[in-house]
This record gives sequence, C-alpha cells and structure tokens, in this order.
Amino acid sequence: MLLIKQSDLKPEDLKRIYLDFLETASKLQRKYKDRIQLLISIETDFVTRIDLDRTKAILDSQKDIQYVVGSVHHVAGVSIDFDKSTYLRSIENCTANTVGSTMSTSSSTLHMPQPSNPNLIPTDDQLVPFLSKYLDAQYEMIEALEPEVVGHFDLCLLFNPGYRLDGQEEVWKRVKRNVERVVRYGGLFEANGAAIRKGWETSYPSKEVLQASPLIYSP
Repeated sequence: MLLIKQSDLKPEDLKRIYLDFLETASKLQRKYKDRIQLLISIETDFVTRIDLDRTKAILDSQKDIQYVVGSVHHVAGVSIDFDKSTYLRSIENCTANTVGSTMSTSSSTLHMPQPSNPNLIPTDDQLVPFLSKYLDAQYEMIEALEPEVVGHFDLCLLFNPGYRLDGQEEVWKRVKRNVERVVRYGGLFEANGAAIRKGWETSYPSKEVLQASPLIYSP
C-alpha cells in the first residue's frame, strides 16, 4: 500500500481521492441495497470563496451525493483545529485583520509558523473578532450550500471550552442568525462527541447553542 502524507497532497489530489471514494461508495450502495441503507455524503470546508464554488460544482455534477455536512475549519486562512498554536495564530490574524495560512513555505520547505505569543490567553477583545469571523464564514457557507447537516457548530471554542457564546452581543446575534437560517430550511446540527475527547464536558454544540433552537433542544 502506498502511503502519502497529507502535506504532499494538492487540491486536485484531494478531489481525485474523493471521486474514487464516491465511485466505490456508489458501487457498494447498489450491491447491498437489499441488505442495508447506505447514505453517501461529503463534508465541506471553507477557506475562501473558491472552496464553496468548487463544492457546488461537485454537487451539481455528482448526483450520487445524498447529503452535505457543512463545516468550517479555518478562520483568517488558518486551521483552528490542527493544534493550539494554529488556533492562536488564527486569533492573532483576526485581531490584526490579516489573512494567513496554516503552512508556510521557506526555501521550498513547508513549515508551520508559531504564534507571536504561544502562551496567549485570549481576552474578549481578541476573541470577539475571531468568533465573529468564524460565524460569518459559517453563515456564508450555509447560505451558499444549505447543507443538510451543519458540522461541529461551535468548533471555534475548541481551545476555550468554558467560554460562553451568549456572553457577547456581537457574537450571540450571529449564533442566532446562523441557527435560525438552518432551522428555516430544515437542516440538522451534528452532535459531535470528539469535543469530549478534546477536553469538553459536552459534545458540540455547547448547551447554550442547543437551547437557542427548540427544534434541536427540548428542555
């Protein structure tokens, strides 16, 4: 078996891998249709508008895809769930209103830059721009794709699990906007247990987000 590092893959490689998966999944779906119901999905990401446009092109051309999981893993060009250092760099970019990248190239070698302050404990003044940009990107993704499932709604709190989104008006109004938009078209919200493995007491979404919609939380 040929093993390939993710860092060596180009966007066209990822597309080819997914289309190979889609072909195999469709064959298995037909083969076992009398024994089990297999649903075929795609999870999206949103780094730039190009990602949304290319996702829509795949959805238009590949009719075997039955539902979409819409997720956001990058803010200001940087991955927020790779590790804490990239998370902090994303916060720094948002505070400075700049856009970066998860990996950088120096002398033809990929490396991962470090935040200017690796021990940063973000303040509200730093978190609010970051959380707002995350939720705005999520809303743009929701508007463009109307995914059947929204993945890990509040991944933006990954390394701040005790922070409440309803504690800041600018942030909370975006949470309500996004939830209401998904509810209007009949979408679902993923309950993702990976949050517990990463130190949370609950799965994504956090309790205050669940309480924001009577369709996904029943007190």
